[in-house]
Amino acid sequence: VVAESAKFVGHAGSVALGQALGALRNLTTIHLDFNGCQGFGDAAAVILGQALGRHRNLAAVTLILESCNGIANAGFAALAQALGALQNLSAVHLNLSHTSFGDAFLEVLGQALWDNQNLTQIHLSFTCSSKFGVVGLAA
Repeated sequence: VVAESAKFVGHAGSVALGQALGALRNLTTIHLDFNGCQGFGDAAAVILGQALGRHRNLAAVTLILESCNGIANAGFAALAQALGALQNLSAVHLNLSHTSFGDAFLEVLGQALWDNQNLTQIHLSFTCSSKFGVVGLAA
């Protein structure tokens, strides 16, 4: 269940979440649902990416960023790089439906996932994402 106030998670909330995640040293699974968070933009995604990238024990990551229209190239790139740094990652679920990522993000994400030899499960949802092309899928 996503609380109505969650739609307005922004920079301050992201900083607080990033700090809290940094304190969790043995985290192996994370599920974050920011569906429809209107204030969740590039800066928030970069902070989240930095926090996730520090957790080398993460084996499963679920990020639901559906309709988080404030995220652009910098935020998506930070998230992809974070996933690429997680060499113990075996399962990833990304819901980027109704966002504005482009081929550049898909190329970075594709390379990050390709380089991870431990992945056994990948679930990517891109429903109606506005800048989605076929170039990034070839990465």
